[in-house]
Amino acid sequence: MGHDLWPESECIATLNSLATIFPNAKRFLLSDTCRPSSGSERDLIFTLGFEVIHNIMGIEVPTIEQWRALFEKSIWSLKETQVLDIAESYLFYLERD
Repeated sequence: MGHDLWPESECIATLNSLATIFPNAKRFLLSDTCRPSSGSERDLIFTLGFEVIHNIMGIEVPTIEQWRALFEKSIWSLKETQVLDIAESYLFYLERD
């Protein structure tokens, strides 16, 4: 789960380090369940429970907008986003710049 890489600065460093660890890797798939954006419809049963548990554990769960902004700061470009069948869950298709 991508949110386990946060906070943002640590996530960017981790994603960027993949280029050193795997120099031939040009594409990367990353999945995450995100915190709903303000004003978005929520699957209250799932997302509320998900948010509460992660807050108790002290884990920041980013929104999809935060992910998109993060990719712009990393060496990976977001090429496609696939919506998954789990509430607020996405598969990010990334390519290295």
